[in-house]
Amino acid sequence: MTVCIAARATNAIVGASDRMLTSADVQFEPSAGTKIVLLTSSMFVMTSGDAALQAEICSHVLSEITDRINREPSNWWRVKEAADLYIKYFNEVKNKRAEDAILAPLHLDRHSFIANQQMMAPSLVTDLTKELLNFELPSVSAIFAGFPTGAHIYTVRNNEANCLDAVGYAAIGIGSRHASSQFMFAGHAWNAPFSDTLLLTYYAKRKSEVAPGVGKGTDMVVVGPNLGSLISVGDHAIAKLDQEYNNITRSEVAAFNRAKGKIGKYVEELTRQAQAAGAASADTQTPSPADGGASPLNEPEVPQPSSKN
Repeated sequence: MTVCIAARATNAIVGASDRMLTSADVQFEPSAGTKIVLLTSSMFVMTSGDAALQAEICSHVLSEITDRINREPSNWWRVKEAADLYIKYFNEVKNKRAEDAILAPLHLDRHSFIANQQMMAPSLVTDLTKELLNFELPSVSAIFAGFPTGAHIYTVRNNEANCLDAVGYAAIGIGSRHASSQFMFAGHAWNAPFSDTLLLTYYAKRKSEVAPGVGKGTDMVVVGPNLGSLISVGDHAIAKLDQEYNNITRSEVAAFNRAKGKIGKYVEELTRQAQAAGAASADTQTPSPADGGASPLNEPEVPQPSSKN
């Protein structure tokens, strides 16, 4: 239960997330901490789904990335490599949990199960294999975004990765549909100006708070256009974005209320005209609106002159 967003602005990427955490059937929003993990000085990951599972997967990912950085500091990690690393450890965690849940009670592990299959009943081997293959983890997803070879955005859902560079934005979590709709309405493109993208990303995150389970707190990062330029967006910038968001929403509410008033008067006038027309033809049997007759929004057809002499 969360929302995470990444949006591309040519050679820069803006990321935003709430702080809501979910573990099994528990949800809470800590007063400190963030779901945006800085993997390198040019790449970050944001996660959605079961917090305990994400912590286990991401700890392995971060450990391997850090290890290579220490050994090969000039060998920059690519975004796709990091996404593939996440899939690798997702599958490893899944296999280990399946082994513990299905094989361990039989005093087996993956290796002994394979080695002893010929001594087992074929039906038992088939059943265990099916259980291992169908074992499921809680659904999780992640956004990987950053450099070095241009600005890249990848989403990973469980063990499937997708590149969204051309789309120009990505959103995950229960609030993802609400956030994505704002980018669609705005006609966002991957080469949009940075300032527009920054505001739109914050705006989309705030709009997604209508979804149940999306937290009110907001964390943001910016990376690009240069290597090693990843920064966290400061509180002063968040406050300015929040101020402009409130100005926009107040204007939207005021404009909608004005429109409601005008449409209300319009409908009242149509109703008055319909009532006047009805009073003038009181002696004539007229079909009701339900039968296709006149209504304020369905004016009666004007009779045409007869063609007969």
